[in-house]
Amino acid sequence: MFDSDPSPEFDTFACSLDALVASIDARDPYTCGHCDRTGRISRALALRLDMRGESLRQLELAAHFHDIGKIGIPDHILHNPGRLEQDD
Repeated sequence: MFDSDPSPEFDTFACSLDALVASIDARDPYTCGHCDRTGRISRALALRLDMRGESLRQLELAAHFHDIGKIGIPDHILHNPGRLEQDD
């Protein structure tokens, strides 16, 4: 995912984040790969806007992590094709 910082601490962090993203993908197979695509697109756009360094890294991190809340959403809500009821 991130290839701009070779430090061991960052590699450990990136692997942990990859595991969380895999959990998101497993939680909602319909959008599998969405977090990775969002991260790549965000990075490409940011580079076109001359964003570098820590700001670029934070943006890419946020893009990969943006659906983390899906992990805790019950299946009947996450996969509901229609409108949610008040009780949901």
